[in-house]
Amino acid sequence: MNTKRIRLLSVEIFNREPFVYVADKPRPVKIDDKREMRTITNIIENGDHYEIFLSSGVESKHWKDIPKNNNVTVEYYI
Repeated sequence: MNTKRIRLLSVEIFNREPFVYVADKPRPVKIDDKREMRTITNIIENGDHYEIFLSSGVESKHWKDIPKNNNVTVEYYI
C-alpha cells in the first residue's frame, strides 16, 4: 500500500472517455434520482481496490469502490 495521498483516479471503460474522480473538487452525484453537489474528500488505496469518500460539508461517507486493474490511472499529490 502506498502512503502518498491520491489526488485523482481516471477509469477507462470500453475505450470511451474515462471517468475521472478528483479529490477536493465538487461534482454532481445522483442521489435519490436528484443531482446533488458533493465533494470527494478522500481516495484511499485499500488492498485490491480504491475507496472513494464523499462529503456534503458536514461528514464524509464511503461512496464507491474502484477495483485496481489496468484501466485505472492514479495521480498523487506532490
